Amino acid sequence: MQVKRIRIFSAILGIFLVGSLVWGYREYRLEQNYRTYLQNQYQKSFYELADHVGNLETKLSKLMVTAAPKQNILLLNDIWRQSNAAEMNLGQLPLAHLSLNKTAQFINQLGDFCYYLSRNAADGKPASRNDMERLKKLHDNSILLNNELKNLVAKSGQKDLDWIAIRNQKPQQVAKSPVDARIATFTKIEKMAADYPSLIYDGPFSSSMDKIEPKGLGTKDVSPTEAQTIATNFFGKDMVRNISKAGELNGPIKAWGFTVTSNNQNHKQDIYVTKKGGHVLWMMEEATTYSRKLTVEQCAKLAEDFLKAKGFPDITATYRQYYDGITVINYADKQNNIILYPDLIKVKISMEDGHIIGYDAQNYLVSHVVRQLPKPKLTEAQVRAMVSGNLKIQSIRLALIPTDTRGEKLCYECKGSYGKDNFIVYINAVTGKEENILKIIDTINGNLIL
Repeated sequence: MQVKRIRIFSAILGIFLVGSLVWGYREYRLEQNYRTYLQNQYQKSFYELADHVGNLETKLSKLMVTAAPKQNILLLNDIWRQSNAAEMNLGQLPLAHLSLNKTAQFINQLGDFCYYLSRNAADGKPASRNDMERLKKLHDNSILLNNELKNLVAKSGQKDLDWIAIRNQKPQQVAKSPVDARIATFTKIEKMAADYPSLIYDGPFSSSMDKIEPKGLGTKDVSPTEAQTIATNFFGKDMVRNISKAGELNGPIKAWGFTVTSNNQNHKQDIYVTKKGGHVLWMMEEATTYSRKLTVEQCAKLAEDFLKAKGFPDITATYRQYYDGITVINYADKQNNIILYPDLIKVKISMEDGHIIGYDAQNYLVSHVVRQLPKPKLTEAQVRAMVSGNLKIQSIRLALIPTDTRGEKLCYECKGSYGKDNFIVYINAVTGKEENILKIIDTINGNLIL
């Protein structure tokens, strides 16, 4: 009897050990597959960044020699689009611990300056001598940036950068002993960026904008320990398996950074908490794929409930997009039932299970304050008479819109259609001036506003 029990116990133990080995191997393969996917995504963003910067340098060089106004506008618009794409690719790389703020600022300013010049050119205002001198300096610096990235691409052709190891390295270790010596190229690029020329012009990314103090932070200093608690509470204590410090942001809004591993299928998220006021600045889950099981409307409801739970009771969805199993919705705050477009919060939701995978409150924290709004001098009926008779008006409401120089104007937002196209016309509620007109294009991925 004793021998039989021992045999049964041994058989059960053997089954358990085999099952454990199978489970462990399955988890190992899943982890390896996930690591490979992330590595490929990071490598893709890196190569695309290098391509966009190369295109920027090429188009800037063409801009130096063109004399045709039409060609000038096309090149300026192309540079603006390429810079937006380059900035997005740079932000997708796991380099937060290097604080590449100056590099991102250069790319932003380059694109925005070219957009400003293209608008002037479209109004019949050619670039001045000073503008051309600034473009020449920007072109010279873009050559340096392009050469550094080309050299790094050439070296990566021999052996890919280990982006996962780079991401996981502690911030304090990067300067002393980076896991890959080639990563020092980005540090070199950031030092070069500090010497880029300042641009003072009428645009949202001009250097004069750097001196603007964010309005929505408050004055309380927040320690790293306090910030970690805020980050944990943002996800919910029960959802956080592990949290570790992951660098700092030293841009216009300074913030403490953390990497969080959640109990939700082992998802990893980066989150930054402001050093002033202790607000969550932004949060982003590591790149992954999601299936599409929920509708956009279901995701919108989940995002709205999420924001209300985080202390934003009076917000409204403005526009949304959806792609690769993700819904992205922009929400604007309201005051006295007036939409405040400067106070914008972006939320990303997984269409697979509805969990929040991204959150960006930077615009809100820069702009938010209780405002002394002017009283409209025009009635809705007067505004209807001002709008083109070709526009079939569907709705009118008051909205505060931002200007290119970070000013604000109270307008009537007139949504309507002309033929099969949809538009939004903004009429100044005080002066009656037509401030802006936007075209809404409904795509398979949501609303595109031009």
